[in-house]
Amino acid sequence: MCWKASGLLSMKKDKNLGKSVLYLLTGSILFAIGIAIMLSRVLPSVLGRMVPETIPGLAALGTGAGGIAVFFLLFIGGLFYGWLAKLTFTTLGGKGNYFEGLTTIAVPLKLLSIGFIISAIFSYVPIVGSVVAFIALAISGVLAYSMMLRAAKELFATDMITAFVGVTVLMTITILAFYGAFVFGLAGLSSFLPGSMMLPQGG
Repeated sequence: MCWKASGLLSMKKDKNLGKSVLYLLTGSILFAIGIAIMLSRVLPSVLGRMVPETIPGLAALGTGAGGIAVFFLLFIGGLFYGWLAKLTFTTLGGKGNYFEGLTTIAVPLKLLSIGFIISAIFSYVPIVGSVVAFIALAISGVLAYSMMLRAAKELFATDMITAFVGVTVLMTITILAFYGAFVFGLAGLSSFLPGSMMLPQGG
């Protein structure tokens, strides 16, 4: 794992896209397992109030579906965001290709996924688990964000201010894109609601 600038420079020199994809794959798998662990705790209690006679089957189905959905969302999304990172930083004056963009996304994701799965596992431990989860998420979050800035700086051969601006742009656009998708999704869903196809009568 490239924890230091020397590791990032080594990756930049090797330009091993397969290794970056492996980082992304590993991070996506760890997140998916963490989500499955969390759902296995939450779904039985939620479904127990709705359909108590089919809890085991539905809970298992929901846990599996949730984990698979998160895996594909992160893995495919990571591949897409690698291209977005490349587009962002080259537009800001950096030098790099898809490899640099994907590595900038994949390495921090794997770091964050380690803290996430530790938190999910310790969610089974009362009280102490919450403390461990906080520590794990705090450490992995700090490392992931810092590594993303450092990766952008080193891989795209730019300065830290440009790296910070680029990462901020990526995060801001992500939030806006999710908000826009949610709004347009609601707009599309409204056409299926009763009475939505009825036009107001004139006069």
